[in-house]
Parts: sequence; C-alpha cells; structure tokens
Amino acid sequence: NVQLTRAIPPKGFSVLTCKMSGASVHKDEDCIKISVNRGIADVGHVLERYSCGERPKKGVIPFYERLKKVWSSCPNQSDFATYVPILEWLPGYQWRKWVIGDFVAGLSSGVLQIPLGLGFASLASLPPSYGVISGLFPAITYMIFGTCRHLAIGAFPVVYIMIGDVIDKFNTRYSGDISTVDLSTIDIEGEVAISAMLALMSGLFQLALRAMSFGNLMTLLSDAMIGGFSTGAAIHVVISQLKHVFGVTNKNVPGVGGKLQVLYNLYKSTPKINYCALVLSAISFVYLMINMYIIRPNLSKVTKFPFPGELILVIIMTSVSYGMNLHGVYGLHVVGFIQTGLPWPQVPPMKMVSEFIVDGLIISVVAYVISYSFAKTYGRNGHYKVDPNQEILALGVSNIFGSFFQCGPVCDVPARSLNMVAVGGKSQLSSVSCCGFLMMVVLYMAPLFQALPHSVVGVIVIVCLKGLLVQLLGVKQIWERNKVDGVVFVVTCVGVILLDIELGLLVGVIASVLSIVYRSVKPYSCTLSPIGGSIYLDTHYFKDMCPSGIKLFRYFGPIDFSTYSHYRSSFYRSIDLDPEVRRGSDDEDGVKDGGETQSVRVVIIDLGSVPAVDANGLVVLREIHEELAELGVQLLFSGVHGHLIHILDKLGSGLPGTKHFPTIEDAFSLAISIACVGGATVCSELEAPY
Repeated sequence: NVQLTRAIPPKGFSVLTCKMSGASVHKDEDCIKISVNRGIADVGHVLERYSCGERPKKGVIPFYERLKKVWSSCPNQSDFATYVPILEWLPGYQWRKWVIGDFVAGLSSGVLQIPLGLGFASLASLPPSYGVISGLFPAITYMIFGTCRHLAIGAFPVVYIMIGDVIDKFNTRYSGDISTVDLSTIDIEGEVAISAMLALMSGLFQLALRAMSFGNLMTLLSDAMIGGFSTGAAIHVVISQLKHVFGVTNKNVPGVGGKLQVLYNLYKSTPKINYCALVLSAISFVYLMINMYIIRPNLSKVTKFPFPGELILVIIMTSVSYGMNLHGVYGLHVVGFIQTGLPWPQVPPMKMVSEFIVDGLIISVVAYVISYSFAKTYGRNGHYKVDPNQEILALGVSNIFGSFFQCGPVCDVPARSLNMVAVGGKSQLSSVSCCGFLMMVVLYMAPLFQALPHSVVGVIVIVCLKGLLVQLLGVKQIWERNKVDGVVFVVTCVGVILLDIELGLLVGVIASVLSIVYRSVKPYSCTLSPIGGSIYLDTHYFKDMCPSGIKLFRYFGPIDFSTYSHYRSSFYRSIDLDPEVRRGSDDEDGVKDGGETQSVRVVIIDLGSVPAVDANGLVVLREIHEELAELGVQLLFSGVHGHLIHILDKLGSGLPGTKHFPTIEDAFSLAISIACVGGATVCSELEAPY
C-alpha cells in the first residue's frame, strides 16, 4: 500500500527550513495534516477506471473548410477595437484619478524632449527642429494604436546614428553633396528627404512584419540579449557624443570597428580640445548628477510636478553662450539656426527608394526590438499586458504617418518613458499635453535655443542613458545567476560595440537562439532523495537519503533526437552505473565486492518533467531497459501523464515487465518491496521531516 502521513506548515513558514536550521517545529494544531492510505496504482489501473477512450483522429480538412476557417478569423467589426486599443481603454478611463497625472507626465516628457531632440538630430546630421518634431506627429498615432501605457515615442539615438550612417554613405556615393542629387521635385532638404524615406520604408516593413506575426518571434530574444544590446547601443551613443563633450570635429565612422576608430581619432585630436566646451560639459554633468540624486528626489516629496532640471540647464547655458558670445570668441559649437513652424505634409520622395530598402528593413527591425523590449519592461512593472504584434503595427503606422511630416524613424525614448512612470502617468493620454507643448515650442520658441552649446546637449544625452549604462554593473550578477545568460549578454554587448549596431543585433539574436538550443539539448538532470511523505529533493543540494538498492532519476527536458545521447549519459552518470563495465566484469553482479552499484536493484525514471518523447527517445528508453534487465535491475516509470501514456503504450511491447505509475509514491512503494525481495537492505520506514 501507499501510505503517506505528513503535515503542511502554515503559509509563509517552512518546517523543513526550520528543522535544517535547528529551529523548533510548529505544533500539530498549527499544521494541516495529509494522510493517504491506498493500494499501489499503476497507469493501467488508472486507464481502466478513468480513461475517456481514444482521442479522435484528425482527418484531412477539405480546402473549402480551411478557407472558411481563415475567412472567419479575419477581423470583423467586433474585433476592430483589438486593432485600435484606444477604443478599449478610453471609455474606461478614470478621468478624476488619472487626468492630472497624465497631464503633468505629458508636460514633463515634452520638456525633456527639447534637449534630447536637439541632440539626437545632430547624430543624423539633420536640422535641429526635426529631432523635436519626431516626438510630435508619430506620438499621435501611437496613442491610438499602441498597447503600452508608458511608452514615449520619438527620436532615439541608436536609430538616428543609423540614419546618419545612411546619409554618410549617400554623401560618399555622390561626392559629399546630397544637394546635387535630384531626390524629388518637392521642396525638402536632402538629409531630411532621406530620413523621411527611411521612416516610410521602416513603417511599411513593420506592417509587413505584423502581417507575418513577427512579434511572436520576440519570445526567442532573452532578457540577457536585450540587456546586452541596449547596453552596447548606449555605449555607441556615448562614443558618438564624446566629440561634442570635448569640442572637436571628428566624423563618425560607420561599419565594423567604426567606434574604435572614432576613439582613436578622438585620442589624436586631444591637442585640439576646446577647453570652453570641456568646462561647460563638466559643469553640466555635475549639475545633472546633483539634480538626479539630490534635487529631484527631495522635491518629489513636496510636489508631484517634476523639477525640469534639464530645461533649466538648457536655458542657463543658452543664455551664457549667447551673452558671452562663446561661439565667436572661443569657437564653441552651438546648435545654430532652428527653423520655426510645422512642416507641411508631403509624400516622401520615392525616386530613389530602391537604394534604401535594405537600410529601411534593418532600421525597422532595430527600432521594433528596442521599443518592444522596453515596452515589455514597462508592462511587467505596471502589471498590464503589452501585445508584441500590436506594438509592431502601432510603430509601423506611426512611422508612416510621421514620414509625411518629414520625421525620421522613431521608437521608444527610455529617458522620457521612465520619467513618465516616475511622475505618475497612467495612460497614453499624456501624449496630448506632450504634443501640445512641443507644438508651442516649434511654432514660437525654437529660435531661443539657437545659442545652445553642443557640449551641453551631448552631456544631457549621455546622462539620460544612465539607466542603460548601469546594466554593465549587473553583468557579474547575471553571470552568477546563469552563466549562459552571462555569455549572451557579453557577446551581444561586445558585438554591438565592435561590429556596429546591425551586425551586433544579428550576433545577439544568434547567441540568444543558441542559448535556447543549448538548454534544449542539455537539460538539467538529477537523482531524487525521499525525505518522507511525498517530498523528493534534488541530491545535488540535499542529503541522499534514498534506501540502498533504489535510484530515482529525473530529467528536466524532452527526450528526442537532439537529447537522446545526453539523456543516456546523464542517466548512467546520475545512478553511478556503467553497463559496459558491468558486462565486462568477471563478478556475477558485474562489479567488485563492495562496489556501490552492486546493491542497485530498482531504478525509477520520473517522467513528470519530460514534456515530449519522440521516436529516438523511445529507442533510448528501450535500450536502457534492455541494459538494466541484463544486469538484473528492475526499471519503473513514474509521473507518466497525458500524451506520455499513449507514447509508452507504443513502447510497451518492447518493455516486458516494466511498470508505469502516475506518481513517484506509487513507484517508490513498489520499489521498496522489490528491493527487499532482492536482498538489499532498505529502511522499513523513512524518517519524516516533520
């Protein structure tokens, strides 16, 4: 019979932990007792009493039935809200609770967009105003189609560096003068035209990827890969901003090893450092650190409205630069002319669109990976769901809409999004106040920032990436937690830095997929130790209290063509048994006297953690059974559930005398009796832990 008697401790208290640490155990009245006394049940007994019969076989579905199924799955009027999420969340919007928080969050995000937009535009060699409006028009459409409540869409430095690389390649191809190329007949500057074309191409590719449900593939990208990519991309941006911090005029070098070349060129330019720019950079950095760690945290206790530290810095430095004529006296690089007014909507030039197809595809994937990785984090922290396929649709529509207003490709801006979360934003309705503020700046206030030093903008950009850069400090923790994740993080980060963003992303994806393959072909395995009741613990971490003559083996993965060799080696290594050695031994039992494996009589293979078994898995299980049978060892299967019952039925004719059990307790109860009959010394009763 199967006899189990043990007690479950109160919630939140581990009796096992108490006993191992020497603490007192709860009294019986504080525990819930479990008592089971029944006969041993094998799978055959369970099937005989509870089976619902054979599963109906799937027949061939006629073509017209499949067509009807596809047609019925197409979106109808009732599904329209799924593709336009604002129709779902706006009717349930809690105006009294959320509207003030969203209004303040939008204003705060808009204030931060000004220096960031001005700085990011310089990365792509675009006029400053186009970096600001990138957070205006695309944000309107994302508010309608997006599923992330806190994602602030706009210009992101990684994407704008890629835009700058495309413009540089186009410049080189046409002798450094885009203005000589007839991109279109409409009145758009060459760099802006290329940026708008890339936005349009990116949006179209993202819609195509949505049609292919590309978002489902995001499950292949681990958090370690995304962390390594974002960290490497942040380092990319920091390197690109160093020339502004030191006031030198080095050019960006795209391609493999480009950032190393940029650092080398910066080293050679040290005699040309503009010390006025360096002093302003140092002052700005110290001020932003004080604002981040002292001013803002203390003021947040007094008022919900965030202290606009970055905007105040911009105003002060612009005033100093203009009043002291730092550009004319010290040669300090400033933002320069900023166009006022909103761009008139126009179709992006399509004359040379074929030259930007590959670049548009790469940017579309990079922008989506960046946006969704951060959106998933915001959703996890905010306890709401972010749909990966809807996100790529929202991003595609936003890019297409923005391209008609000469905006470049956009994605999430982490600094603004995190600021919205900190301020208390609750929904995408915050985009209304953000867009309204940015529109006022572009229409009336843009010329006020013309004397803003590039060195100050560069420092603001670097400081805003602090949240990504500090991920480097967590590499050791990632490595200690899981070495595979640590390798993926480091390989992706180094790949992005050394090989450029596009190839680095590819390296990261490959590393992430290989980590999945590695874990799949080499799952964890262990032997189990019964400590009483129905508790079985991993002998790698707990004492082995299994009775002599019995071994319990558990494998945490599928047994298929990719793992059958690893399964076989793990099995024999775990139970300390080598069938080849035992066959070749002169002893009757196959080992020397006193050998540990001499007393093994029963082996239990627990299949409770095995999700699937294929034909190769059946072969290796049959081989193990035959080899153990030759050695006089009885094989039992436990945890046989669901589809494994039918799979092992197919194997049953090749496993005479094998028993299949639904639980370890049933198999273990029979194993004790078999081991006793075989002459092994076993415990008549295992000591319960409590």
